Amino acid sequence: MRNAGARAAVLAAVALLAYAGSVQGGFAYDDPFAIQANPVVTGEASLVEAFARDYWGRPAERTNGSWRPVALLSLGLDGRVGAGSPLPFHLANVLLHAAVVAATYLAWRRVAGETAAVAGALLLAVLAAPSEAVQGIVGRADLLATLFGTIGLAAHRMPGRAAAAFAAGCLALALGSKESAAAVPLAWVALDLLAPADSPPARRAGRWALYALAIATWAAGRHLALGSFVAVSIDPIGNPLLDAALPGRVLGAAATLAHPYLTGLVVPTRRLYDCSAAECGPAGPGDPLAWAGIALVAAVVAAPFLLRRRAPGAAAAIAWAGMLMLPASNLLFLGPTVYGERLLYATAPGICVAAAAGTAALARRLPRPGIAWTGFAVLALANAAAVQARHPDWSSSDALFEAGVEAAPRSAKAQYNAAWAAFERGDLALASVRAREAARLHADYPEAHALLGGVLDVTGRTAEADAAFTVALSAARARGAPPSDLVLHHATFLARHGRYAEALAGVSAQRAIDPENPRLADLEARVRARTERR
Repeated sequence: MRNAGARAAVLAAVALLAYAGSVQGGFAYDDPFAIQANPVVTGEASLVEAFARDYWGRPAERTNGSWRPVALLSLGLDGRVGAGSPLPFHLANVLLHAAVVAATYLAWRRVAGETAAVAGALLLAVLAAPSEAVQGIVGRADLLATLFGTIGLAAHRMPGRAAAAFAAGCLALALGSKESAAAVPLAWVALDLLAPADSPPARRAGRWALYALAIATWAAGRHLALGSFVAVSIDPIGNPLLDAALPGRVLGAAATLAHPYLTGLVVPTRRLYDCSAAECGPAGPGDPLAWAGIALVAAVVAAPFLLRRRAPGAAAAIAWAGMLMLPASNLLFLGPTVYGERLLYATAPGICVAAAAGTAALARRLPRPGIAWTGFAVLALANAAAVQARHPDWSSSDALFEAGVEAAPRSAKAQYNAAWAAFERGDLALASVRAREAARLHADYPEAHALLGGVLDVTGRTAEADAAFTVALSAARARGAPPSDLVLHHATFLARHGRYAEALAGVSAQRAIDPENPRLADLEARVRARTERR
């Protein structure tokens, strides 16, 4: 065990070196909402509120359904340590990634063998495809869920009541980090069947009652906090599969698995931080990517059965990857997004161990085993280089969103993100182009039309701006209550042109829905003062 501990420490050190450059990153992408506007993180709300609010710090009446108290609590602690600096958040993510790498080696060495566990953990340390989970602060949920799921795996395969209780505790912590950890027990079952532990499953059956208790406790906590057991809000911008018929939905999900998920794994330089219609979305029976995705799913399902006797470790690793990818795949049920780089993180340990096990098997069959391991080393080095190239993207939203448009020009959300970044830095010409393209790619995109209205207003085209805001509000109301940011932008537009009564009515109505929003409160006070002076 002493040698195992030393190897785990070396592997963790490699992970730290690979991601050291991300520690200097700023707040980018979802961070302004998840960190800078989150009262639990900023200290405006108590840390205890992490258990009563969603991941974004919103109460039950405004939640999107993501209850992740363990992850939110960790972010709240970082916020108090760093007094608003991004450094502690990024440093904690890097340290957690190093812990996941060490845990992967320690958990998988008895499943897939020492060689596959070492090489797999090494590849995981530098794998570029899911790097967003480490480089982006909101990836904290993915890091923690993967860490607790992996540590829990090691405990699950050990005999004894203490190990069972520890595994159940890890499962509870994984579920409290991210909802997709509900697939972790399924992955544990798969490993029991494909690569049985030293103690027979029958003798360990009693621990499943503890696992059920952990799941029930999580579900009850979620219901108390958010008023729902499972509901997660989905909008057609984040997941354009929502409005598709079942065949188009399944084929679209399969196409996304083939591209960009698979291409991101195979080609380390491939970067895509977000995707939406029309870059990612429903597909038809004539789409070759859809059938490539179906073939990929069939291969992942069949491989564990085909490899079970000859290579049980590889079979177990493939099954682990498949089970943990299921919640993000959109194949059986829809999630809040059609694609996300960080969604690969939970499945990455299984992918890396399977790749290492396959390389070891190939090396045994070649007259020169070094050829296989040389190829594996080249793959690891290419991923390490790609990770270094991605660090600058996370320095700011500007850099990240422009990289997103470059990778997915037909993604409405990527175009909108880049438009917003351009607007904030004063590049109105580029903001107009990007916002128009986002609205063209997805006609019912309220935020894109509202941003276009803001650009038109600043450039003196008031009538066109008014029309754009009208379209934005109409599209938003078709989906339910308009988001607060849209109401803020519209009210600001109205106030700029002396329409104080309309602005006040809109802001006051939105404050009834979103009473904790400080920007709404500030704008309401200023507009009310102007109205009274008149």
